[in-house]
Amino acid sequence: MLCLLVLAVAVCLPPSMAVTTWIKAKSATCSVVCKRNHMEASVAGIYHGHTPYYVCASDTDSGMEAGINLEPEGSDSPLINYVNKVSKACLLDESGDLQTDYMCLCGQ
Repeated sequence: MLCLLVLAVAVCLPPSMAVTTWIKAKSATCSVVCKRNHMEASVAGIYHGHTPYYVCASDTDSGMEAGINLEPEGSDSPLINYVNKVSKACLLDESGDLQTDYMCLCGQ
């Protein structure tokens, strides 16, 4: 099993996802980006108990910064407008910025 430390949260990938790669997102949710490349998005956790959030990263002035990308499909979050906004961007952990130029962590 491969474990990564992202956003101060340990993300453990099952053996079937031990091969990972970063894929450019172009303002799409990570689940779509990874699926287009015949991979699965790396889930970092669950937002409001229902909506998965995925591992993403963006190149900033201080280097690569990790963040999260939310999945809007099927979300019943009371903050659905926020979920929709973050589904097309990477919410960076350190700065809190929303970046539309980002990459998703995908695995096989």
